[in-house]
Amino acid sequence: YPPESLASDYIRTAIGVVVTGGLLFFMETALIVALILLSGFILFAAFGIRTWLRTKVKFLVTPEGLQRQGYFPGSFLWSDLSAVSLRYYAVRKDSEASWMTLSLKFGGAGVSIESTISDFDATARAVADHASRNRITVSERTETNFAGIGLALGDARVHDDI
Repeated sequence: YPPESLASDYIRTAIGVVVTGGLLFFMETALIVALILLSGFILFAAFGIRTWLRTKVKFLVTPEGLQRQGYFPGSFLWSDLSAVSLRYYAVRKDSEASWMTLSLKFGGAGVSIESTISDFDATARAVADHASRNRITVSERTETNFAGIGLALGDARVHDDI
């Protein structure tokens, strides 16, 4: 994930840590309020660590599969691809504040990739191709979202969304 795509997450982390940490450490509060603030501080700090870890992850598409490099590395074979879901999230009516999440299952392992990564289109294209080859059943929503980025799922089977 390129750092510029995560800038807003870093800003949220900083605001959350400063506000909850500031109130926690500089004000005398009742125990219950202190526990709530501490929980918020831990949550924002964990979100910041997760965001930082995402800048260290890189996905490589190979003819054999998908490789995740960085923290928690892994290799996933296209022949093991068993489930695909592509979700679209819109924050506002304009499409600039929206993103997609591509969720994949390779046997028992799951991988989730957001559209903010470099070369998301190439990754989605490879997934669509292998979902078709593997004749994976996908939801109507997933098929529509792939079509929205100009990709067809070919021989993949479609079922109604629940």
